[in-house]
Amino acid sequence: TMRSYLSHGTVNNLFLEWAEKHSPSLYETSLMCRPSWSGHLQVDGKHLLVNNTWVVLLIAVDIYTMDVPMAVLCYEENTVSFRCPIETLLKLKYPFRSLTTDLGKGFVKESQILLPGVPHQVCSIHLQRYLDQRVPKRPQKDKELILQFRGMAQNLLQARNLAQYERNLSEFKALGIEAAQIHAGCQSIYRCIIKYQDCLKQHYQDEDIQNNSNTVECVISHISGKLNQVKKFESFLGAHYTLTLSMLSWRLHPFTTSRFKERNGKSPLFLAGSHQDVHGDWVDVLLSIKNQSECNDVAEYLRLPVYISQEGIVNLRDGSLLECTKN
Repeated sequence: TMRSYLSHGTVNNLFLEWAEKHSPSLYETSLMCRPSWSGHLQVDGKHLLVNNTWVVLLIAVDIYTMDVPMAVLCYEENTVSFRCPIETLLKLKYPFRSLTTDLGKGFVKESQILLPGVPHQVCSIHLQRYLDQRVPKRPQKDKELILQFRGMAQNLLQARNLAQYERNLSEFKALGIEAAQIHAGCQSIYRCIIKYQDCLKQHYQDEDIQNNSNTVECVISHISGKLNQVKKFESFLGAHYTLTLSMLSWRLHPFTTSRFKERNGKSPLFLAGSHQDVHGDWVDVLLSIKNQSECNDVAEYLRLPVYISQEGIVNLRDGSLLECTKN
Protein backbone atom coordinates (compact mmCIF):
# COMPACT_ATOMS: atom_id res chain seq x y z
CA THR A 1 0.00 0.00 0.00
CA MET A 2 1.10 3.55 -0.69
CA ARG A 3 1.82 5.70 2.33
CA SER A 4 1.18 9.39 2.13
CA TYR A 5 3.47 11.76 3.99
CA LEU A 6 4.15 15.44 4.44
CA SER A 7 7.61 16.68 3.58
CA HIS A 8 9.63 18.73 6.04
CA GLY A 9 9.22 21.79 3.83
CA THR A 10 5.42 21.40 3.73
CA VAL A 11 5.20 21.06 7.52
CA ASN A 12 7.40 24.12 7.96
CA ASN A 13 5.28 26.18 5.55
CA LEU A 14 2.04 25.13 7.30
CA PHE A 15 3.56 26.05 10.67
CA LEU A 16 4.67 29.49 9.46
CA GLU A 17 1.28 30.15 7.86
CA TRP A 18 -0.53 29.31 11.10
CA ALA A 19 1.91 31.22 13.31
CA GLU A 20 1.79 34.39 11.21
CA LYS A 21 -2.02 34.47 11.39
CA HIS A 22 -2.72 33.24 14.89
CA SER A 23 0.32 33.69 17.16
CA PRO A 24 0.43 36.93 19.19
CA SER A 25 3.80 38.54 19.80
CA LEU A 26 5.26 38.64 23.31
CA TYR A 27 4.36 42.34 23.37
CA GLU A 28 0.72 41.71 22.42
CA THR A 29 0.46 39.00 25.07
CA SER A 30 1.85 41.30 27.77
CA LEU A 31 -0.39 44.15 26.60
CA MET A 32 -3.57 42.06 26.72
CA CYS A 33 -2.75 40.26 29.98
CA ARG A 34 -1.59 43.43 31.79
CA PRO A 35 0.47 41.53 34.38
CA SER A 36 1.53 43.03 37.70
CA TRP A 37 5.20 42.11 37.53
CA SER A 38 7.61 42.25 40.46
CA GLY A 39 9.83 44.80 38.67
CA HIS A 40 13.00 42.79 39.32
CA LEU A 41 14.30 41.82 35.88
CA GLN A 42 17.07 39.52 34.66
CA VAL A 43 18.41 39.62 31.10
CA ASP A 44 20.61 36.98 29.49
CA GLY A 45 21.18 35.43 26.06
CA LYS A 46 21.15 32.02 24.38
CA HIS A 47 23.21 31.34 21.24
CA LEU A 48 21.44 29.70 18.30
CA LEU A 49 22.40 28.64 14.78
CA VAL A 50 20.08 30.18 12.21
CA ASN A 51 20.73 29.81 8.48
CA ASN A 52 24.36 28.87 9.31
CA THR A 53 24.78 32.08 11.32
CA TRP A 54 25.27 32.23 15.07
CA VAL A 55 22.78 34.64 16.65
CA VAL A 56 21.59 35.42 20.18
CA LEU A 57 18.13 35.16 21.69
CA LEU A 58 18.14 37.89 24.36
CA ILE A 59 15.55 37.06 27.03
CA ALA A 60 14.13 39.25 29.80
CA VAL A 61 12.61 37.40 32.78
CA ASP A 62 10.74 38.84 35.75
CA ILE A 63 12.42 37.21 38.76
CA TYR A 64 9.52 36.67 41.15
CA THR A 65 6.85 35.64 38.65
CA MET A 66 9.16 33.77 36.19
CA ASP A 67 7.28 35.50 33.36
CA VAL A 68 8.98 36.40 30.06
CA PRO A 69 7.60 39.83 29.14
CA MET A 70 10.04 40.37 26.25
CA ALA A 71 12.72 38.68 24.13
CA VAL A 72 14.45 39.49 20.85
CA LEU A 73 16.66 37.78 18.25
CA CYS A 74 19.86 39.74 17.62
CA TYR A 75 23.28 39.38 16.02
CA GLU A 76 25.07 39.78 19.38
CA GLU A 77 24.64 41.01 22.94
CA ASN A 78 25.41 44.71 22.77
CA THR A 79 23.97 48.16 23.44
CA VAL A 80 21.66 48.12 20.40
CA SER A 81 20.15 44.69 21.09
CA PHE A 82 19.80 45.49 24.81
CA ARG A 83 18.01 48.76 24.08
CA CYS A 84 15.21 47.09 22.11
CA PRO A 85 13.64 44.93 24.89
CA ILE A 86 14.17 47.64 27.53
CA GLU A 87 12.42 50.31 25.45
CA THR A 88 9.59 47.88 24.67
CA LEU A 89 9.17 47.12 28.38
CA LEU A 90 9.01 50.84 29.08
CA LYS A 91 6.12 51.04 26.58
CA LEU A 92 4.42 48.30 28.61
CA LYS A 93 5.03 50.35 31.76
CA TYR A 94 7.11 47.60 33.29
CA PRO A 95 7.72 48.68 36.93
CA PHE A 96 11.52 48.53 36.95
CA ARG A 97 12.90 48.07 40.47
CA SER A 98 16.18 46.35 39.60
CA LEU A 99 18.03 44.87 36.65
CA THR A 100 20.48 41.95 36.68
CA THR A 101 22.61 41.18 33.61
CA ASP A 102 25.86 39.56 32.59
CA LEU A 103 28.88 41.49 31.26
CA GLY A 104 27.18 42.31 27.93
CA LYS A 105 28.78 45.13 25.90
CA GLY A 106 27.48 48.44 27.16
CA PHE A 107 24.61 46.97 29.21
CA VAL A 108 25.46 48.94 32.36
CA LYS A 109 26.01 52.25 30.59
CA GLU A 110 22.85 51.88 28.50
CA SER A 111 20.72 50.98 31.52
CA GLN A 112 21.91 54.16 33.25
CA ILE A 113 20.59 56.12 30.26
CA LEU A 114 17.30 54.26 29.83
CA LEU A 115 16.64 53.48 33.50
CA PRO A 116 18.15 56.27 35.61
CA GLY A 117 18.09 55.47 39.30
CA VAL A 118 17.25 51.77 38.82
CA PRO A 119 19.84 49.54 40.59
CA HIS A 120 21.86 47.45 38.12
CA GLN A 121 23.39 44.24 39.44
CA VAL A 122 26.06 42.39 37.45
CA CYS A 123 25.82 38.60 37.78
CA SER A 124 28.64 37.44 40.05
CA ILE A 125 28.45 33.90 38.65
CA HIS A 126 29.26 35.18 35.16
CA LEU A 127 32.20 37.10 36.61
CA GLN A 128 33.34 33.97 38.45
CA ARG A 129 33.32 32.09 35.13
CA TYR A 130 35.28 34.92 33.56
CA LEU A 131 37.80 34.67 36.40
CA ASP A 132 38.19 30.91 35.82
CA GLN A 133 38.73 31.49 32.10
CA ARG A 134 41.27 34.29 32.39
CA VAL A 135 43.28 33.53 35.53
CA PRO A 136 44.98 30.09 35.73
CA LYS A 137 44.43 27.82 38.72
CA ARG A 138 47.93 26.37 38.25
CA PRO A 139 50.10 29.25 37.04
CA GLN A 140 53.58 28.43 35.81
CA LYS A 141 55.05 31.83 36.67
CA ASP A 142 54.46 34.17 39.62
CA LYS A 143 52.40 31.41 41.20
CA GLU A 144 52.05 32.90 44.68
CA LEU A 145 50.86 36.33 43.52
CA ILE A 146 48.40 35.01 40.91
CA LEU A 147 46.86 32.49 43.32
CA GLN A 148 46.56 35.21 45.94
CA PHE A 149 44.83 37.40 43.34
CA ARG A 150 42.40 34.57 42.47
CA GLY A 151 41.60 34.02 46.13
CA MET A 152 40.93 37.70 46.79
CA ALA A 153 38.71 37.99 43.69
CA GLN A 154 36.69 34.97 44.82
CA ASN A 155 36.37 36.32 48.36
CA LEU A 156 35.11 39.59 46.92
CA LEU A 157 32.47 37.87 44.77
CA GLN A 158 31.37 35.68 47.68
CA ALA A 159 31.22 38.36 50.38
CA ARG A 160 28.32 37.80 52.81
CA ASN A 161 27.42 41.41 53.46
CA LEU A 162 28.19 44.95 52.35
CA ALA A 163 30.80 45.59 55.05
CA GLN A 164 32.70 42.45 54.10
CA TYR A 165 32.43 43.36 50.41
CA GLU A 166 33.89 46.84 50.99
CA ARG A 167 36.71 45.40 53.09
CA ASN A 168 37.50 42.72 50.49
CA LEU A 169 37.35 45.32 47.71
CA SER A 170 39.90 47.50 49.48
CA GLU A 171 42.29 44.54 49.86
CA PHE A 172 41.67 43.47 46.25
CA LYS A 173 42.52 46.92 44.91
CA ALA A 174 45.83 46.99 46.78
CA LEU A 175 46.95 43.59 45.47
CA GLY A 176 45.27 43.82 42.07
CA ILE A 177 47.46 46.61 40.74
CA GLU A 178 50.57 44.47 41.24
CA ALA A 179 48.99 41.31 39.75
CA ALA A 180 47.63 43.25 36.76
CA GLN A 181 51.17 44.33 35.87
CA ILE A 182 52.49 40.79 35.54
CA HIS A 183 49.57 38.81 34.03
CA ALA A 184 47.13 39.75 31.23
CA GLY A 185 44.31 37.69 32.73
CA CYS A 186 44.67 39.37 36.11
CA GLN A 187 44.67 42.72 34.36
CA SER A 188 41.35 41.90 32.60
CA ILE A 189 39.69 40.78 35.82
CA TYR A 190 41.07 43.71 37.80
CA ARG A 191 39.75 46.26 35.29
CA CYS A 192 36.40 44.47 35.10
CA ILE A 193 35.86 44.42 38.87
CA ILE A 194 36.95 48.04 39.26
CA LYS A 195 34.61 49.04 36.43
CA TYR A 196 31.63 47.18 37.86
CA GLN A 197 32.38 47.53 41.59
CA ASP A 198 29.11 49.38 42.27
CA CYS A 199 27.11 46.87 40.20
CA LEU A 200 28.44 43.96 42.27
CA LYS A 201 26.98 45.16 45.56
CA GLN A 202 23.37 46.14 44.79
CA HIS A 203 22.02 42.88 46.26
CA TYR A 204 23.52 43.79 49.65
CA GLN A 205 21.47 47.00 49.71
CA ASP A 206 18.16 45.40 48.66
CA GLU A 207 17.38 41.81 49.60
CA ASP A 208 14.94 41.51 46.67
CA ILE A 209 17.81 41.91 44.18
CA GLN A 210 19.60 38.70 43.18
CA ASN A 211 23.33 38.63 42.47
CA ASN A 212 22.97 35.94 39.80
CA SER A 213 21.08 35.18 36.58
CA ASN A 214 19.70 31.84 37.76
CA THR A 215 16.07 32.71 36.97
CA VAL A 216 16.62 33.67 33.35
CA GLU A 217 19.02 30.74 32.91
CA CYS A 218 16.24 28.44 34.17
CA VAL A 219 13.99 29.69 31.36
CA ILE A 220 16.83 29.35 28.84
CA SER A 221 17.41 25.78 30.00
CA HIS A 222 13.70 24.99 29.57
CA ILE A 223 13.66 26.40 26.04
CA SER A 224 16.87 24.53 25.20
CA GLY A 225 15.21 21.31 26.35
CA LYS A 226 12.29 21.97 24.03
CA LEU A 227 14.72 22.49 21.15
CA ASN A 228 17.11 19.65 21.93
CA GLN A 229 16.40 17.95 18.59
CA VAL A 230 16.83 21.17 16.61
CA LYS A 231 20.50 21.52 15.66
CA LYS A 232 19.84 24.67 13.67
CA PHE A 233 17.05 26.73 12.15
CA GLU A 234 16.81 27.03 8.38
CA SER A 235 15.29 30.51 8.44
CA PHE A 236 15.09 33.51 10.75
CA LEU A 237 11.30 33.57 10.39
CA GLY A 238 11.04 29.94 11.47
CA ALA A 239 13.38 30.59 14.40
CA HIS A 240 11.37 33.62 15.51
CA TYR A 241 8.01 31.85 15.58
CA THR A 242 9.37 28.64 17.10
CA LEU A 243 11.07 30.54 19.90
CA THR A 244 8.14 32.91 20.45
CA LEU A 245 5.68 30.03 20.77
CA SER A 246 8.10 28.20 23.10
CA MET A 247 8.20 31.26 25.38
CA LEU A 248 4.43 31.78 25.17
CA SER A 249 4.01 28.13 26.14
CA TRP A 250 6.29 28.76 29.12
CA ARG A 251 4.24 31.79 30.16
CA LEU A 252 0.97 29.83 30.08
CA HIS A 253 1.91 26.41 31.47
CA PRO A 254 1.48 25.80 35.23
CA PHE A 255 4.51 24.76 37.26
CA THR A 256 4.37 21.17 38.52
CA THR A 257 7.70 20.46 40.23
CA SER A 258 8.86 23.87 41.43
CA ARG A 259 10.92 23.91 44.63
CA PHE A 260 8.71 26.84 45.60
CA LYS A 261 5.55 24.90 46.47
CA GLU A 262 3.30 27.94 46.19
CA ARG A 263 4.07 28.16 42.46
CA ASN A 264 2.89 24.67 41.59
CA GLY A 265 -0.37 24.62 39.66
CA LYS A 266 0.14 28.24 38.58
CA SER A 267 1.60 29.60 35.34
CA PRO A 268 4.00 32.56 35.20
CA LEU A 269 1.27 34.82 33.78
CA PHE A 270 -1.09 33.73 36.54
CA LEU A 271 1.58 34.46 39.17
CA ALA A 272 1.96 37.88 37.57
CA GLY A 273 -1.73 38.60 38.16
CA SER A 274 -2.86 38.49 34.52
CA HIS A 275 -6.12 40.31 33.77
CA GLN A 276 -6.67 37.82 30.93
CA ASP A 277 -8.04 34.36 31.77
CA VAL A 278 -4.97 32.16 31.27
CA HIS A 279 -6.55 28.84 32.24
CA GLY A 280 -7.39 26.10 29.76
CA ASP A 281 -5.59 24.95 26.62
CA TRP A 282 -2.69 27.33 25.98
CA VAL A 283 -3.30 27.49 22.22
CA ASP A 284 -6.92 28.54 22.84
CA VAL A 285 -5.65 31.25 25.21
CA LEU A 286 -3.25 32.51 22.53
CA LEU A 287 -6.02 32.62 19.93
CA SER A 288 -8.18 34.64 22.33
CA ILE A 289 -5.30 37.05 23.02
CA LYS A 290 -4.60 37.47 19.30
CA ASN A 291 -8.27 38.14 18.51
CA GLN A 292 -8.47 40.80 21.22
CA SER A 293 -5.16 42.37 20.25
CA GLU A 294 -6.27 42.78 16.63
CA CYS A 295 -8.99 45.13 17.89
CA ASN A 296 -6.45 47.37 19.61
CA ASP A 297 -4.25 50.10 18.23
CA VAL A 298 -0.78 48.53 18.41
CA ALA A 299 2.24 49.80 16.50
CA GLU A 300 2.80 47.40 13.61
CA TYR A 301 6.46 46.72 14.45
CA LEU A 302 5.39 45.44 17.88
CA ARG A 303 3.31 42.75 16.15
CA LEU A 304 5.91 41.88 13.52
CA PRO A 305 8.62 39.20 13.67
CA VAL A 306 11.85 41.19 13.90
CA TYR A 307 15.61 40.65 14.11
CA ILE A 308 18.22 43.11 15.39
CA SER A 309 20.93 43.09 12.72
CA GLN A 310 24.07 45.22 12.44
CA GLU A 311 22.12 47.58 10.17
CA GLY A 312 19.09 47.88 12.48
CA ILE A 313 15.69 46.33 13.16
CA VAL A 314 14.71 44.04 10.28
CA ASN A 315 11.17 42.91 9.41
CA LEU A 316 11.58 39.15 8.95
CA ARG A 317 8.51 38.88 6.72
CA ASP A 318 9.93 40.91 3.87
CA GLY A 319 13.49 41.79 4.93
CA SER A 320 12.79 45.52 5.09
CA LEU A 321 14.66 47.75 7.53
CA LEU A 322 12.27 49.20 10.11
CA GLU A 323 14.79 51.28 12.00
CA CYS A 324 18.48 51.97 11.49
CA THR A 325 21.00 51.15 14.20
CA LYS A 326 21.86 54.02 16.51
CA ASN A 327 25.20 53.58 18.23
